[in-house]
Amino acid sequence: MLRSKKREEVDEVKAVIDRFEEKYAVVLVGEDELKLVVPRELLPAGAEEGSWLQVTFELDPEETKKHQQEVQGLLKKCKENRESRGD
Repeated sequence: MLRSKKREEVDEVKAVIDRFEEKYAVVLVGEDELKLVVPRELLPAGAEEGSWLQVTFELDPEETKKHQQEVQGLLKKCKENRESRGD
């Protein structure tokens, strides 16, 4: 029913808007119909209950690297603090 396909480096999956709850949409994603709660403003114009969506996931290498560097910096600080205390 909600088939997914792979194109090059971008994964695409089908989803359907199940219902709206206040400022959010409950979207059923993929064959397993995983429930995803999404702010309405992220949906395309004209989306309504029963609308089908194509959802894509793309890697963001730059953002990944940025956060990995931040985490490494924090770990280094923790290690230095521990060593200075003699733990």
